[in-house]
Amino acid sequence: MVKIKVLIVDDHAILRAGLKMLLEKEQDIHIIGEASNGKEALIKSKTLNPDIILLDITMPDMNGLEVAKKLLQQNQLIKILVLTMHEEPEYFQEFIKIGAKGYVPKKAADAALINAIRTISQGNIFIHSSMAKLLKEKEAEQKLSPREKEVLTFLAKGFVNKEIAEKLDLSIKTVETYRARIMEKLGVTGRSELTDYAIKTGLFKL
Repeated sequence: MVKIKVLIVDDHAILRAGLKMLLEKEQDIHIIGEASNGKEALIKSKTLNPDIILLDITMPDMNGLEVAKKLLQQNQLIKILVLTMHEEPEYFQEFIKIGAKGYVPKKAADAALINAIRTISQGNIFIHSSMAKLLKEKEAEQKLSPREKEVLTFLAKGFVNKEIAEKLDLSIKTVETYRARIMEKLGVTGRSELTDYAIKTGLFKL
């Protein structure tokens, strides 16, 4: 059996040890090395020639995005899987933009990480379900017009259509149209989901 060669890059020794213990249990995965910072990752990537680099974002000498860029400049065939506590869509989008093949939050189940490694080794991109949901919400938010965001904020605060119409100097029918359009764009069906979305994205803070 040809094993997937993985290099772990993280500045926390305990986490590296835990990951190694987890992944070495899999018959098709082999941990060929560890690195505690970006400079070490660049050196070991050259000497060990891994298939996949499991990369953290927050590290002392240079952040994961800088390391990823340098690694890909050094070897375009290397597959980078980001494993991090950062779940903001902006981070995810930046890594995918430069050529990373996957992004998994550290709180994800062990099975998800193993699945990500196997998926990426086969030439595919792995998007963890939680990240896919966040990305979808971010894209939906970007589709909302300033006026739609304004109406959404009032809806989240519990205002009825008539009150929103009065506050924004609109007709009730126009507010109803905005509401229907917002729900369609966000893929939600009720006020409670609209409120959850508005709170989650920062449009409305409790």
